[in-house]
Amino acid sequence: MKRIITLLILCMLGISLIGCSNSDINSKNATNTSNVKGQNSDKKTYCDDDFIKDIYDLTNDSESDEYSTNTDFDKLSPEEQEKIVKEQIVSSIQDKIDKLEKYKKLEFENKELEKLSSKYIDLLCTKKGLIENGKNERVNSNGQKLEGYPSYAWLQCEYQECGLILEFANYYDLNMSDARKKDLENIKASLERQIADYTGSDKDENNKNVG
Repeated sequence: MKRIITLLILCMLGISLIGCSNSDINSKNATNTSNVKGQNSDKKTYCDDDFIKDIYDLTNDSESDEYSTNTDFDKLSPEEQEKIVKEQIVSSIQDKIDKLEKYKKLEFENKELEKLSSKYIDLLCTKKGLIENGKNERVNSNGQKLEGYPSYAWLQCEYQECGLILEFANYYDLNMSDARKKDLENIKASLERQIADYTGSDKDENNKNVG
């Protein structure tokens, strides 16, 4: 069960701290809707606001019970428990990809946000692949996996995800309280230290793949 809990923590690490104001979002959406209605029908439309709204929805869903299950884990072997949890995590990430991948074909008014949106979608795909291929856990010098410890590639993904969410909040109107933003900044700093101090053998493999 400890490993199951660890898997959940690893998956939710970067995005579980995002908090937004529903009233602010609803007010902003109402204003945006009103503005759109007042514009000429032939005026070009962009997807910037829709993307940020979807990021808001997805990060708030991450704080809900998306990983809850009716499965009685006490009746399952550790291997069966791990399999179910991994399937749930992969399914959750795939849901996010399904909701966001359309933005790779839509036009943004802010081209920098367009680049960041594509980067975020690619990052989700990378995280999904790491889970599916069992590369989210650390490998020691003799090639054995250290259960419950994140891999170098996973730490990098979490670090990058924290950075992207902070960029959305700081520059693109993703609503987030100052306290939660500070928490996320602290997590990002902690991940940076873990990456710098990483000693697993999978670090060298990851660097070769990147190179």
